[in-house]
Amino acid sequence: MIFKKYFSKFIRPGRIYILPTKLGLYYFGGTFLAFVVAIFYGTSFAYAITFFFFSFLMAVSFATNYSLKDLELTSKKEFYSIPGEDCFSQLIIKNKSNDKKIDLSLSHPEIIFSEIGDIDANGISGVSFRAKEEQIKVIHIRNLTLSSTFPFGLYRAWREFSVDFTIYSTNGPSFDQHGETLNSENDIFSNLSQKGQDELIGLSVYQEGDQMSLVSWKNLARSDELLVKRYGSFLNPELFLDYDELSGEHSQKCSHALGIALYSLRQGIPLIFQLSKRRYHSSDYNFLLNVVKEVVVHGQ
Repeated sequence: MIFKKYFSKFIRPGRIYILPTKLGLYYFGGTFLAFVVAIFYGTSFAYAITFFFFSFLMAVSFATNYSLKDLELTSKKEFYSIPGEDCFSQLIIKNKSNDKKIDLSLSHPEIIFSEIGDIDANGISGVSFRAKEEQIKVIHIRNLTLSSTFPFGLYRAWREFSVDFTIYSTNGPSFDQHGETLNSENDIFSNLSQKGQDELIGLSVYQEGDQMSLVSWKNLARSDELLVKRYGSFLNPELFLDYDELSGEHSQKCSHALGIALYSLRQGIPLIFQLSKRRYHSSDYNFLLNVVKEVVVHGQ
């Protein structure tokens, strides 16, 4: 893809480009030598063999060209990306000529793509991906490259797709970073820890009657406490987190806030998240996406 790197300004979305791969260059060089031998010795057999291979490559080239023309790429407008977790199946590849099987790959300098699933009977395949850099940032995607190699990896055809979606990337913790909780059914906030790490994360409950408890999300390594109010009865709690009241660097506040949001969703505990007087409830549609958007944009 050296051509694409240095001549990208000449590439137009929707058009299909075909160039030999490194292996293809070796093959082309060998074929060219066969031509030279054929011309030098006047061997009709060498001419025939060379013509056969060129015809074969041209046929495959046209077939691949036609197949890429039949592809459509669609996506939703917004994604959130957390280390260790993929954004699933809302980036869709559709093959309008669904009888054709194509070996496809997607590429973008800021995204890691998982293997593209098989195209189903309806000609549709979902793609999962994540941001490459595990840091808090907003990534605006304007184009993606869909490519296919043929035959035997000798040539690569690619096509630029114009898209418009945003990835909100954060270094906040994922579910798996916190491990399992709950030694007791009622003690729903105890025992949350990340073992074997430099910084342990704990969550504990302080009972203050039946109507209110105070929950402390604590970074035990630095003894920084981030307070979350918890209203309601002990068995039917509701958390309230005001991001503006948290202390520490933005990345640290983001990590803790997202950790609490993820934990509340996993445990089914209602959470009200507030930032700059805007409130989001965990029962709202796209709650976690809205939380990620707020904390990422707030830090810019």
